[in-house]
Amino acid sequence: MTPSKKSQLQMMESTVIMFVFFVFLAFGFIFFTQSFFEGVKEAQREGSQLDHIQVAQRVLTLPEIQCTKNGEAIANCFDVQKLGAAYTEDASSSGVMEENIGDYFPLFYYSTIKIEEIFPDDPPDSWMIYDNQPNEYQRSSTIGLPAIVYNATDEDSFCEGSLGRGSCAFGWLTVTVYS
Repeated sequence: MTPSKKSQLQMMESTVIMFVFFVFLAFGFIFFTQSFFEGVKEAQREGSQLDHIQVAQRVLTLPEIQCTKNGEAIANCFDVQKLGAAYTEDASSSGVMEENIGDYFPLFYYSTIKIEEIFPDDPPDSWMIYDNQPNEYQRSSTIGLPAIVYNATDEDSFCEGSLGRGSCAFGWLTVTVYS
């Protein structure tokens, strides 16, 4: 083989090796960017789930609707009279939370919060505590939590041991957060 043909062959080999190297480099870059963006999306999903849980925790500890006994808050318990004052569905009047929806926005963002009395009432009562849906949203996420619904004015002594005179019912807190 002549020296010029030998050098041409070596240059061709070098070119092919560089081409293969750059193809592998391109595939590696594409794989890296795809996995990076998937990680970012997963972090956003986890962040929105954490926000969702924080909103639910804020509702459970909201003094405006929480049950109290001797000035002490009862965990996961909502007072019927406070619920009625917080938000009304009557068009002629509005509840405290409904009138001050802007003050509650930093706590609940764009969300819908509803408490339903499931058992033993038939038909069940429900209270829309906070309803602030955006005009447009990409996704919504809903979480449901059990709670006690306490009615101090009811003569039934279903939960006499824990809260005193009144009735307790099984309730369900539904929190829908929009993003």
